[in-house]
Amino acid sequence: MKSKFLLADVERFLFKGTSYSDDFCEKLIKIAKVEKTPKGKLSALKNKHLNGINFIMEGTVIVGICSPNLKTVNFMVLGKSESFGEFEASNINQPFFIIEIEKAKVLHLSTLKLKEIADSNNEFYKWHYYLNLTPKSKWLQSQLIMNETLENKIAYLLIELVIHSDTHQIKLSQQAISDITGAARQRINQALNLLEAQDILKLSRGNITIRDLSQLTNKLNNVDLSFRDPRKLLKQK
Repeated sequence: MKSKFLLADVERFLFKGTSYSDDFCEKLIKIAKVEKTPKGKLSALKNKHLNGINFIMEGTVIVGICSPNLKTVNFMVLGKSESFGEFEASNINQPFFIIEIEKAKVLHLSTLKLKEIADSNNEFYKWHYYLNLTPKSKWLQSQLIMNETLENKIAYLLIELVIHSDTHQIKLSQQAISDITGAARQRINQALNLLEAQDILKLSRGNITIRDLSQLTNKLNNVDLSFRDPRKLLKQK
């Protein structure tokens, strides 16, 4: 029953880009484990999820990597059917964070079990190649956003969250934004208050409501969005 459940519910997450042999598909399905976050806190499992590849079946998360001094922070917003983690994650020493925006259900494939498949089946490397194509534009764009002003970083983050949400009300604390951008909480407070004064958003405890999405997107008019322009995705919603 477990194999049939996985095949029916998660096959579309595992196999994208091209076709694979039945043997390889069965091996991946066998090691895939569906997990819900405990008490809504995916960050509590970050060490485990760093050591492996993960597909988001439900919910929205923000994942990122930052330097020890927190001056360099790369982040991306991920939603349903997108993936994060790394096959060689056991060798990564950078601080890695996961912030859950909407309660997530994750399909987890551990590094140890993936290595066993890779050692016996060369199709793994084709699968891994296509898997990395999807988030590539987001990671590349995060490099550009890293060099922007704090106001632009926040605007980009909020627009990405709106894309992954059915509402303009976002559950996100100022501390979380501080962790995501690497800026001090006092600076986050000042930037958000400025946006609220411009009637672009409304602040409440643990929530941000976007009141004028058009003005918010205009904040990105002079930002280099060569790899990913979230404003185009908004028009498709």
